[in-house]
Amino acid sequence: CISVETVGEMARGEPRLRAMYDKVHVIDSRYDYEYEGGHIRPTDDGWLEVHHIPPHRHLEAIALLFENGPLVPHNGRVCVIFHCEFSQRRGPQMFTKMRSHDRLLNGAAYPSLFFP
Repeated sequence: CISVETVGEMARGEPRLRAMYDKVHVIDSRYDYEYEGGHIRPTDDGWLEVHHIPPHRHLEAIALLFENGPLVPHNGRVCVIFHCEFSQRRGPQMFTKMRSHDRLLNGAAYPSLFFP
């Protein structure tokens, strides 16, 4: 779980977080009407990217994260946030589906994961 304050700091591109991560991806798993009502904005320089992928399109999130090879570079300094309005259901469910796919891809190398 991540605090509202930390998400706000990431959205502002705070220097201490830029020092920790080379890239931040927010998977906004809210429904369309929620997203259209207001959402996290990406940073101008692309450090923080926002991807609106509602729960019924979870395969798009898997494609985004794994299709062209995992988004995580060798140094592992990529942060992926699964965001929903209250972070109690849709975000965690999207994470669970992504984790299952990650386990499938790394089955022979257990316990290794692209997104530990």
